[in-house]
Amino acid sequence: MPEVIISPFARNGIDGYPSAKNYPYWRQLVSMLRQKHSDLYLIQVGVEGEEDIGCHCFLKGLPLRVLMVLIRGCRTWISVDNFFHHLASYVGKPGVVIFGVSDPRIFGDSMNVNLLKGRGYLRKDQFGFWTIDYRNDDAYLTPEEVLNVLEEVIYDRR
Repeated sequence: MPEVIISPFARNGIDGYPSAKNYPYWRQLVSMLRQKHSDLYLIQVGVEGEEDIGCHCFLKGLPLRVLMVLIRGCRTWISVDNFFHHLASYVGKPGVVIFGVSDPRIFGDSMNVNLLKGRGYLRKDQFGFWTIDYRNDDAYLTPEEVLNVLEEVIYDRR
């Protein structure tokens, strides 16, 4: 069964609020993936205290070596702009990154599919502290739009 790794969250923002980089529609996206593609095994990776978004399993606090083995063996992966996509690029495994307010021209990797709704949503100070901003849910693509791209990547239609 092909595995898709999902790394849904970046470090929390001020006062514990979700990071401005966090995609707000993970539960809907995972639900659609599970309904439409029963041939996929969805693995959420993250740290203790993060929300469970409904994947088949949730692996927390994995050592880097274990994450790297998972990345090498998966069909593909999807994340927000967080540490995970940089690690996957280091491993040499392309995937999908959802950007909202951070700039894929700065923080993305050309080997990945970098999704951005529009440059008008980008934060002005791309190099300032991310923990001081609030998330703008309007800055993100819909779950349907992300699903269409992810399906193309999973089934090699890109």
